[in-house]
Amino acid sequence: MASPFSAVLRSNYAASVVEAPQIEQIITKHDKYITQIDKNIAQTLVTLNCLQHRRAGLVAFQQAHKALISPIRRTPPEMLANIFVLCLPDDEFVGMYVLDAPLLLVQICSHWRKIALSTQRLW
Repeated sequence: MASPFSAVLRSNYAASVVEAPQIEQIITKHDKYITQIDKNIAQTLVTLNCLQHRRAGLVAFQQAHKALISPIRRTPPEMLANIFVLCLPDDEFVGMYVLDAPLLLVQICSHWRKIALSTQRLW
């Protein structure tokens, strides 16, 4: 931006008594611009927040529908039971830890819990 004081900006120059009112006018003029820009930013943030909220709702809606066609939901229970058995450690004696199969498997969802609990080889 052009200013009659461009040459002395960011220096140790002290404005004279005559220059001070001119500088104050420049400051006042730019205060109005800054205030208007701040209002525009606030309006833009409200719009952005609204758009982000709408987007999050659409993404959740979409993900809920994607889950309905997920291949794991169409996997036969017998196949899941076989996979669950393969998750067991190779040790002869399996410790019961909540972060290991089979206890971990019963925490995934009610469908997996039913399958895991009905699979005798897991227990």
